[in-house]
Amino acid sequence: MTSGAASGWTGRTAGAAGTLVACLMTVTPQHAVEESTPPKPALLARVIGRSRLIVMVAVVAVLATAFSLFLLGARLAAKGIWNA
Repeated sequence: MTSGAASGWTGRTAGAAGTLVACLMTVTPQHAVEESTPPKPALLARVIGRSRLIVMVAVVAVLATAFSLFLLGARLAAKGIWNA
């Protein structure tokens, strides 16, 4: 006959010792918990959220492009007025 630890939990132990064995056998090892958790996101991603961060980067890129085109148009308009 094999011991309870070798054969797995059978539920046929009695008293406090059985409860202790049941508790010890159901506890997940610490290394298994650490491996299954995903890595922590960066500080900015935690504050804003991952999807919101992507949207914010896209909005900033669009605003920077629009501002540069505005400056280019303003320069061309000023140059046109100056040469008129």
